[in-house]
Amino acid sequence: MDKNDLSNIIYNAFKWVSRPKAIVRGNSIEDSYVYDYFHNKKNTEIDDLFNEYKYDVSAIIHFLTSDAFIYYLPAFMSLLLYKYEHADVFFDAFIYKLIGKDGCWFSLLNKEQRNAVGLFLRFVLEKHRDEFFDDEVKRIEEAIIKFAK
Repeated sequence: MDKNDLSNIIYNAFKWVSRPKAIVRGNSIEDSYVYDYFHNKKNTEIDDLFNEYKYDVSAIIHFLTSDAFIYYLPAFMSLLLYKYEHADVFFDAFIYKLIGKDGCWFSLLNKEQRNAVGLFLRFVLEKHRDEFFDDEVKRIEEAIIKFAK
């Protein structure tokens, strides 16, 4: 599967996700940075995230609510498909979010969305396997199975 096909699958799986009521989890200074960037942006309007966000882009996903994470999830995956060379530390943080134990957002996905995330992880593993340690590869493979259920 090429990245254009995958991008279409991701878009179709998430096209009906509503904009979240809350963007960030708390009221720390980092929450305010994340809120300021995202609160007026649709998930189709963050194509230049890596250039526009002035703070630690890898921290973004830790401050989003579960609903906001899911709303922006297809955009994050698309950014990594098409702008991987600019992703830097965001790539690692995002992958760890997908394969990590913090699965409160996972239960909010429907089967089509879980499948899209699993296909994305499979694509990442095929294209970037050499960038992961063996234990990370194993965790990604386990996550692919989890998302396929």
